Amino acid sequence: TRFGAEPRVKLFRSSRNQGAYNLRNALAARARGELLTFHDADDFAFPDRIANQVRQLERPLVNACVGNFVRIRRNGSFVFFKDQKASRMCTVSLMLTRRAFDQVGPFRSARFGADLELFVALRQRLSAGELTRVRIPLLLGLASSGSATQASGSEALADGYRSPARRAYSELVFRQQQPGNARLSSEELDARLRATDNYQPPSELSDA
Repeated sequence: TRFGAEPRVKLFRSSRNQGAYNLRNALAARARGELLTFHDADDFAFPDRIANQVRQLERPLVNACVGNFVRIRRNGSFVFFKDQKASRMCTVSLMLTRRAFDQVGPFRSARFGADLELFVALRQRLSAGELTRVRIPLLLGLASSGSATQASGSEALADGYRSPARRAYSELVFRQQQPGNARLSSEELDARLRATDNYQPPSELSDA
């Protein structure tokens, strides 16, 4: 079915390249459903991905759900990590209720890594049983030199290497959660991201 023939699907156009997280925020603000989820352009969702996660969110008390993913190269081979496993938790697969997103969102206006910050905030905010995980792969992620996890400056590689900018953001996220540490304000966090060239200002969306 073409998108134009499906009245439940609405298309929007960004005035410029503003990164995945600004787009998610803008589209979440326009969405009218009770559930929100996200999908990157270079990933492939298995046909039952949405149904699997919706079933989780239909359970009592559950307000958010993530699944696993497998990275695959263009030649069809799978990426294995240091523990010799191919399947990993996929924060990009997050599906959550509107209420949960309003509690912890929006995503920070980063070039990469903001899904980790929001996921950590969810784990801190939600009680036991509200955040679930589907441990079977729901997505195939493309491992290519053009992806954010492979490109120079934003790497998050299978051997455990994380680019200095990505590592700095991750350290900030976890430091914010440690008891006794002085918490940075949102403005201070944005300033730290700008200092590592990991900030992307939002721009406008229009109907496609």
